[in-house]
Amino acid sequence: MDCVVGAVSSDIARYQSPSGDSALVAAVADSQLYATRDSCDAVIYFIGPGNMCADPLRSQISGCELPWEVTYLVAYSILPFGNDLITMTLTGRQIKDRLEQQFDNLDPGKNRVLQISQGFSYAWSKRAEGGDKFSIFENGAQRTDGGSDLEAFVAYLKEHPLISLRLGDRISLSP
Repeated sequence: MDCVVGAVSSDIARYQSPSGDSALVAAVADSQLYATRDSCDAVIYFIGPGNMCADPLRSQISGCELPWEVTYLVAYSILPFGNDLITMTLTGRQIKDRLEQQFDNLDPGKNRVLQISQGFSYAWSKRAEGGDKFSIFENGAQRTDGGSDLEAFVAYLKEHPLISLRLGDRISLSP
């Protein structure tokens, strides 16, 4: 049965700003940090923008919910893959390398900017081009499975019943 699990105060889409910031992907990254903070001692969470499918728009409804409410089916349409949440220990150098690795260009002109949870921010220069070649995480230590991405997102929506994010406060372009 489809039930309301949370709400959004405005359209939260996968759309990326010129810096690569995305309100939807940031909300999902926050949900993954929320799910792994206590059980796995996570302090930040990284997510690639390709891990999601749909955009939950405030103006779209799928059943008897109100326009701002998010149902389980809408959450599932965003995260249908059932990815596991993996935590690991990374050094500062590994995090820096990981952020730089996103610009190893596999598709010229296409930015696949790595999204981050609350508590972390970074800036990058437009001289770098985007890519989706992320192998640094293979070298992380103390890998721990933190559950399902969908279940983490639904739990986050239930605990934080009104999600409202703005673009531009986590990822920025440097001159």
